[in-house]
Amino acid sequence: KNDTRSVETGGLENFAAKLRNMNFHHELGNTEQRVSRISAISEFLADEAGAEARASRRAAELSKIDLVSETVNEFPELQGKVGRRLALLSGEEEAIADACEQHYMPAGPNDPVPSEPLAVAVGLADRIDYMVGFFGIGDISTGSKDPHGLRRAALGVIRLILDNEIRTRLLAVFDFAWSQYANANSLGSPFSGASGPETSRNLLAFLHERLAVYLRTAGIRHDWMNACVTASDADDLVLLKKRAASLGGIVRTDDGLNLIEAFKRVNNILASEERKGATDLNSRPERELLQESEEKELLDGLETASRLVNRHIKEENFSLAAAAVAELRPSIDNFFDHVLVNSPSPDLRRNRLRLLGEIRATCLQIADLTKVNT
Repeated sequence: KNDTRSVETGGLENFAAKLRNMNFHHELGNTEQRVSRISAISEFLADEAGAEARASRRAAELSKIDLVSETVNEFPELQGKVGRRLALLSGEEEAIADACEQHYMPAGPNDPVPSEPLAVAVGLADRIDYMVGFFGIGDISTGSKDPHGLRRAALGVIRLILDNEIRTRLLAVFDFAWSQYANANSLGSPFSGASGPETSRNLLAFLHERLAVYLRTAGIRHDWMNACVTASDADDLVLLKKRAASLGGIVRTDDGLNLIEAFKRVNNILASEERKGATDLNSRPERELLQESEEKELLDGLETASRLVNRHIKEENFSLAAAAVAELRPSIDNFFDHVLVNSPSPDLRRNRLRLLGEIRATCLQIADLTKVNT
């Protein structure tokens, strides 16, 4: 009743004003400042979540008001439900009120994941602000200890993104979230020992680890994930899942397994040369220096495969891209069977090493196959 009267007499401002006196973390500001950051991040994510920017910001601004209500103080399990009720009493749109409740979901691994765009945007913003803050000050999970529930927050981000197929580049979102610690209410960045890009990279690596664990239930092996996280677009979790699942398709075929072994052989040769100081192995091989039919056939196959891989990756059809790479296996086998890479002619030797460099570059468009267990 007291909460209801407070809404009727003074609106939600009665609650919002009290957030300033609620400490979030001694290094990361109070809850009012946290809400300001979440609001900015939610608006930043709105379009990708399918939400309207203004509504996304408003839902985030109201997302924590019930933390200072008498009802939640007495019955913490009603957190979110009370927020929804207070928002409705004050005349907010139902979708905004729903987001006040649903952005806390999923709280556990078996909880349902919200699909309403506002709830998704605010839920992601809430967890991302939380993780960026603790990673920024270096107060993160170690071993079996996770005092701040960062693994739970990471799983929430993963499930919100994958279940709703949210296409967002997380490094950009993390960088934006990091910047809000300096922007929100003139708090000033507490991250004296960490840069934005460093924090973002560390947090993405943490999410990748949690994603690898989560995807085991979908039959996607940990080594497949490790092979794919080096891709330039690995901060798009929807795309990363597709890429890792497609790599699994290669591993299940004889051509794929033989290709992986050939790639490892190629990479070992190139790595050895690079340790000796070779710097031009990624240059294009010169066709006029190709003498054997097997090396000409390999270059032809690589040019065809590269075109197909580029097209299929642009279309996000990683299964076809992987299949195009797997078809290189006979040409690679013939090359190693009939062509002497370590030719006494320096020009031929360099050109053949560059041909190996083409194999590596083409395969790396799919994944780093050295990380795949066979």
